[in-house]
Amino acid sequence: MSDNMTRREMIRASAAAGAIALAGPAALEALCPRAADAASPLRMKEAMFYKPLGGRRIQCLVCPKKCEVGDRERGFCGSKENRDGKYYTLVYGSAAALGIDPPNATGVVDDLEAYAVNEGEGTAGVVLGWNFGDGHLHHEQLLAAVQAECGFAPGDLRVLALESQPAGKPWMHWRVFDAADGLQAEGEAEVLVHYALAEDIRALKRVKDALGEGRPLPVALREQLSNFRAGRLVVHITELPIKCPVAPLEFCFLLDWFLREQGVRENVDITYATPLDAAFTKPVAAGQLGDMFEEKGIELETEFATGQVDGESGRVVSWDEREIPFDLLVAIPLHGGSKFVSRSPGLGDDLGFIPTDQHTLQSEAAPNVFAIGDATNLPTSKAGSATHFEGETLTANIGRFLAGEKLEGSYDGHVNCFIETGFHKALLIDFNYEVEPGPGRFPEPHVGPLPLMAESRLNHMGKLMFEWVYWHVLLPGRDMPGVSAQLQTTGHEPDPE
Repeated sequence: MSDNMTRREMIRASAAAGAIALAGPAALEALCPRAADAASPLRMKEAMFYKPLGGRRIQCLVCPKKCEVGDRERGFCGSKENRDGKYYTLVYGSAAALGIDPPNATGVVDDLEAYAVNEGEGTAGVVLGWNFGDGHLHHEQLLAAVQAECGFAPGDLRVLALESQPAGKPWMHWRVFDAADGLQAEGEAEVLVHYALAEDIRALKRVKDALGEGRPLPVALREQLSNFRAGRLVVHITELPIKCPVAPLEFCFLLDWFLREQGVRENVDITYATPLDAAFTKPVAAGQLGDMFEEKGIELETEFATGQVDGESGRVVSWDEREIPFDLLVAIPLHGGSKFVSRSPGLGDDLGFIPTDQHTLQSEAAPNVFAIGDATNLPTSKAGSATHFEGETLTANIGRFLAGEKLEGSYDGHVNCFIETGFHKALLIDFNYEVEPGPGRFPEPHVGPLPLMAESRLNHMGKLMFEWVYWHVLLPGRDMPGVSAQLQTTGHEPDPE
């Protein structure tokens, strides 16, 4: 880019390098003559989210960084500037990302392969820098700002705005806007999640072919269970590690409840096959969960190292030649790390996990690499609560590393999770590297209100409420009152046995 390029020229060049190719041979200037005016002054508008600190200094409140900015300085993102104690956005009304639909009689692109398509965020990043996702034209106000600059004719610029995350529902809301004529259409698109990595599509296709085209795995399983009236159902952990150690247990408990409500439980044998020597990795919890299996009539087959699955004859065979017959098999696959880790020499282990210090979360591959969650080889559950608790140590240690300070080994392997046991009840377990799940109260020691290692309706209600907490507290990075990143052993009581 030329040192003398104006912002207008940069916007035009960025758009032309991206989605502007959808306009065919027409140049951006032909569609947006006002944007071509390089002499237009930079538009400034006082920002909304900041507070004065005195001495012509301000604090930006747009993001969690909360930059403190002196006079004639900019914050971390570079898109706002303090001028005499007032904070101004420097990019107000500027086009961030363009998706241009070539005008024709039907408004449909006849040959998409003839056009170069660029995802809008790439253009937004070039034009605005770190703009917190606001440059995707996902809202009609942003499109109106673009229209005010460019004056598109009807049909020149159309934007598909798709809800970014289907939180708690299997569909996403979409809208189509025309820059000149406004909303054109809207509706909902069903979201089908197959839980497969992109690089495992071939294997997934073989499974889909066996199930029938167009039937996602969860839907196919639901149909199978709805029609299952008698026989042996086997829940089978193929190999360890798996994504969530308690999920197969929950499935068995909920399956027992479902079959009882259907009135067919006495006709169905449920077997839980695991490579472990018990129902769970921690002995105390494993004992209680094993007792619950026995109470519910679920057979537990331990130390079952899978050697073969014979679908035609309906049997799973272990390496020591034990056989478990089945009429319906629910298999939990081996969990591995990301493919890029395996492809990066020296970064990951044989399963694609990054060898990581258990307490500082610094990788063993390089001192400036840290790892969290499923990326690590930590000897703890690969579950969301572990990642949440790791986050506090991770962010603090990255700051210490950048400052040249000694890292602190503050992560203790803390994990807690609810285990649905059916009939509107659940268990709650809380443990770390050294301390096993045990009885007690959570989150307040000896007060609760949630009981640890005990079935209760209160725990079930807690899990239902946690869905809201996940989206509105954990993901935005807010602290949960009374819940520490480190295990609080004062809330645990001695095992009565």
